[in-house]
Amino acid sequence: MPFVSADIIPTGFKVITVENKITNLQDFPDYVFVSVEKHPGKYYIIKLIGNDGLIPEAYKFSSHSVYAIKRFYFNEASLIKSDIYKMNESDREVYNQYLQDFFSSSKAKEVITGISTSINVPISSTQEKISKEYSASLTEEKAAPDNTKVQRNNLVYAYLIAPIIALFAILYFIFRKKNESH
Repeated sequence: MPFVSADIIPTGFKVITVENKITNLQDFPDYVFVSVEKHPGKYYIIKLIGNDGLIPEAYKFSSHSVYAIKRFYFNEASLIKSDIYKMNESDREVYNQYLQDFFSSSKAKEVITGISTSINVPISSTQEKISKEYSASLTEEKAAPDNTKVQRNNLVYAYLIAPIIALFAILYFIFRKKNESH
C-alpha cells in the first residue's frame, strides 16, 4: 500500500474556524505586522496584517506566527510574494533563504507564536467559531491569547428539548389513561 498523506477530518469530528486578532495595532505606528506561515512543504507564506488586526488564515499543519517589522525595514515587494505556489524550486529556495535571513536578523521581532486558524471538534459540539484576541508586545513573545470567545449554536438545545417535552407529554397521557381505566 502506498504512503498516503491527506488533510482529512477524523470520523465524528467537524472543523471550526478560529479567528485571531491583534487588538492594539494602533499602539505601534512605526511597525508593520505580518503573518508568517511556514508550510510543511518547506516554504513560507507571508501576509500583511491590516489595520483591523485580523491575522490571516493558514494551513492547519503549518507553523504560524506574527512578526513586527519597523516600517523603515519593511519592503513589501521583496517580503510578500503572492505567487509562491507558481515559483520554480530554485526561485523558492532563494526566496526562503532571504526570508530566513531577514527574520533571523534584528529587523523583525516575533510577537505571537503557535497560532491556529482551525480546530477539529466533535460533531455533537455546539461550537461554531472561536475568536482569540492578542495584545501585542515588542518585549515578549505571546503563545496564548489574552481573550478567547466561543460562538455556539444554541439551536441544538431546542432540538434536544423538544423530544424530551414530547416524551413527557406521551408519558403523561399514558399514565392518565391508565389511571382513568382503574
